[in-house]
Amino acid sequence: MSREDRGEDVTDRISKRFGEEEDTPDNLDTPENNDTPDNPENTDTDDTTDQTDEIDPKEDWTGRNVYVPDDDPDLLDAFDGEYDRMQYECNWEVRKQQHYYPVLIKVGVDEIEEMDGSEFTAVAEDLGLR
Repeated sequence: MSREDRGEDVTDRISKRFGEEEDTPDNLDTPENNDTPDNPENTDTDDTTDQTDEIDPKEDWTGRNVYVPDDDPDLLDAFDGEYDRMQYECNWEVRKQQHYYPVLIKVGVDEIEEMDGSEFTAVAEDLGLR
């Protein structure tokens, strides 16, 4: 048995074990696999809807776990509060994983790029992390 055949065999066994179906032409037309207009998340009636709504971050992007200290309520309030503020102020649906987290990380990385080691250390100490 070739390596490719073994890979397909393993995939078939895992699919059967967990009840997952492969995307074959036979099952692509089933209602579970179609995006129907009945689904409120797929309606195109809003002119502000853009193509990024088709992205499923959990499926399409690389996941990263981020842990935030519980003992800093100001940090946690800012983290959630700014998301709530952006939802209110933007004239489109801001989704936490699809929009807010990537923007938060991009802006944060841009800020860190401008820091030297002593500035980074000062922020870490202000947060009680060092």
